[in-house]
Amino acid sequence: MARIRTIFGLQKKENETLDGFLTTEEQNVRCWMDGEGNLYGATLIFAHEYKETNVEYGENGVMTITRRNKDKDNVKLLLEERTGKSLRPVNVSGILPYLRMEGYGWSPKGLPPKHWWHDETLRSLGGRYGFKVLPLVITKKYARKMKVNEVRMEEMRTTVKAIPSAWSVI
Repeated sequence: MARIRTIFGLQKKENETLDGFLTTEEQNVRCWMDGEGNLYGATLIFAHEYKETNVEYGENGVMTITRRNKDKDNVKLLLEERTGKSLRPVNVSGILPYLRMEGYGWSPKGLPPKHWWHDETLRSLGGRYGFKVLPLVITKKYARKMKVNEVRMEEMRTTVKAIPSAWSVI
């Protein structure tokens, strides 16, 4: 079983689903892993913000593609601070179970002091009424369907030259 930890704790499960988890099929969702192989996940929202690709066109059909994988450093630092462990970024794909962290609209009045709404980083990730977190422990049926890949954080650059083709007109 793959152990999944969050800094948020287990929330109330959904009554409408069979096992209490909501699920989604996601590709390349950024999570973080510690040295023991535990996976930490803060949110499934904003997964598309983790890569930056630039394309430059040169002469004679030469094209240079540069890609850099980015990280949510504020989330990673928050997780490291709360867990006391050093984390590295990983991409996770497959069927992911998640729980919804409930918020309380726009007003933080009456919220417990440790509620996520009081944390500026967490508030930037979520919406008005909540955001998604991975559960503390993922059951085998989900763990088998998940794939975890290391993330290359250095800049990747490739140059592609167009190969002209001979065309005949009839």
